[in-house]
Amino acid sequence: MPDDILCWWTRVSKRVYFRLSHADYASSKADKSIFLSEYLFGWLFQQPCSVGTPQKLCMAHGIQVPQAADDALSNILTMQALLKGIGFPQSRLYTPPEQWSKDTPAQRGSPTFRLLYDPETRLLHRSDCDCLPEARYLPGYTSFRVPIRRGYQACICCRREYFEALRKRNAEWISRADYPFLYSGNSRVFHTKSCPHVLMIREIRYTFHYDTCARSRRPCKLCRPHPHTPYLEAPKSTSPVSPAEVADALKRFYQAKQDQDDIWSQKGLTASQRDRALQLTHPGLAFWAGAGYQTFHVKSCPKIAGLSQFRGFPRYRDAVQAGYSPCRLCKPTAKQDIPYSIPITSQVRPGECCETLAQWCSEHRLLFQHDERYFILRTAAGKWRIHMCLRPVQLEHINLITNPRCQTYHVQPRLFLSLRDTFDYIIHHDKTLLKRVGCSQIAPRQSEDI
Repeated sequence: MPDDILCWWTRVSKRVYFRLSHADYASSKADKSIFLSEYLFGWLFQQPCSVGTPQKLCMAHGIQVPQAADDALSNILTMQALLKGIGFPQSRLYTPPEQWSKDTPAQRGSPTFRLLYDPETRLLHRSDCDCLPEARYLPGYTSFRVPIRRGYQACICCRREYFEALRKRNAEWISRADYPFLYSGNSRVFHTKSCPHVLMIREIRYTFHYDTCARSRRPCKLCRPHPHTPYLEAPKSTSPVSPAEVADALKRFYQAKQDQDDIWSQKGLTASQRDRALQLTHPGLAFWAGAGYQTFHVKSCPKIAGLSQFRGFPRYRDAVQAGYSPCRLCKPTAKQDIPYSIPITSQVRPGECCETLAQWCSEHRLLFQHDERYFILRTAAGKWRIHMCLRPVQLEHINLITNPRCQTYHVQPRLFLSLRDTFDYIIHHDKTLLKRVGCSQIAPRQSEDI
């Protein structure tokens, strides 16, 4: 009917429906559509669980949901049960949704969020601070990173930690910057990189040119910048992998560990269902294709639920070269590639050093040499260079089977949490390579040079 209101859970739900059903989207624009998530997230804001799917919200609030399969009818029944269970009035659907904060709310004394922000006093507190009100849900944070970026003022209970975090953040930013002059947007003074005052600036700005600063600001009387202040280039990293890529690999590794623990703790899963779920937690694969289909997807694609016998790819071009086409629903792109990953079996092992690697090489009769930065070893199939000062361990390789005269190392796409994992990977990699060419001896000839 023309007066009916179409209720969707999110805006994506509406777009997906019209894309898959081939319904007339133009005629539907005349109907009024609302998105329940925009209403309910604000309605539940002051409660412990306020964001999530209808099924998650029902479970958090003790609302019984239908046990049917995950289809459209069961989703509708779940949303109806949720609206009824939380007492959401229907009259609110005729007015625009209230604005709500996306910060996770927490109460005083929260063990998870050690920092709480009080919007009334506009102060950031530790969760055990006596100045916090009782029985109120406040935006919670696990670190000072977001509060510093938003410019929150700190209570006396955490002021020292707040300024220590600010100095640490600024020191890290300044060490990576190539600009000789720094200043704050609301200050009338500018500084050099070595000035101690810049460590307390909340919003740092940079420039190469002295005149840009001197036009509206005066030089700092402590560091005394001048037009001929030398250009200090930031030290280049000796790591073949950027810090951001290392951080992403660690994040995917720990998330995969958590997902696997959750899967093993679930009861009622068959062996095939568990194996299928565990396969999708692989931290080194970004794209997935199922047997019998010519499209590949990302892990979050709804079509993944109907696939089996997965084949994974770390990079977009790998999937395309294998003959698959990108899914039109999830629309995978090369920006989602996983260039570096940590094997799920890798683990931290304390007490490892160059002498440990030397002992393992001697046991396998491998040639090796090392200094403070690198440990280089040679097998019958290749040369390997291990970065000893980096954690996770980063590895470079020369394939002597396909390129016997090559002298340039290439970076391996895997990172490792320990030297034991690194060495085991080298042995397995070269044994597999030698087996393909019909050789079983991994140790190089004694006449060869490293």
